[in-house]
Amino acid sequence: MRWALTTLLFMAALAGCASAPSYPDPQPGSGQILVTLNGQAREGVKGPAREDEHGEYSITRTSVEKGRDFERVNYKAISDVVVIVPEAAMTTRGLASSVELVVDEAGFSRSQLVMSPGTELTVRNRRDTALTVLGFSGADFFELTVKPGASASTRVAAAGTYEIACDEDESLAGTLFVTGSMYWSGTSDEGAFFDALPPGEYTVEVYAPRLPSSTRRLTVSGGKRQTVAVDLTVNDLPKARR
Repeated sequence: MRWALTTLLFMAALAGCASAPSYPDPQPGSGQILVTLNGQAREGVKGPAREDEHGEYSITRTSVEKGRDFERVNYKAISDVVVIVPEAAMTTRGLASSVELVVDEAGFSRSQLVMSPGTELTVRNRRDTALTVLGFSGADFFELTVKPGASASTRVAAAGTYEIACDEDESLAGTLFVTGSMYWSGTSDEGAFFDALPPGEYTVEVYAPRLPSSTRRLTVSGGKRQTVAVDLTVNDLPKARR
């Protein structure tokens, strides 16, 4: 019995190690930044109501809220988070050749995208009607007409933050970040990692869908990794007085 328990603990430890991300060690002449992202629900708000769902051999707790109108944020893994380090120029090795946005009956496949200037943006329309997708920033604008079941592409040359909308469906909305700096995009439980940074002062900008943006200042030293934790939440906002 003791041997079986020891084996189970050992296997659990291995599973935990396997799921943890692995990063290269910093080199003597450059540093690294690791941004850990922690989603936090608003203070005082409980999670969705749940009930027991009985299967043939199991009982699971599932949300009693049904439909898109009751969709809640999964604060354990927030999708489409964008992190940008403005002082760090993106190398050609890190550039994506293209970025795709899919439109179906549920909406845009992503609420936030990020890419470098000049990268090809493709919009794929899975609906049965034509769509006109628009993107506009303070200094530039693009427009794509996409036939049903087809795709259309454009290259966005000017850096900036573009609000994406659709003429035919006002519920479609998203944000496109176009930047020549180092960037990261992913789910909050992954963490944003930046390598080979020259020593110096840096800014970390964090953008999460439907949540306030965050900015952190830090100093990077050669041969060291700076880790900064950022909460993705509305709890840090000042509360209005009544």
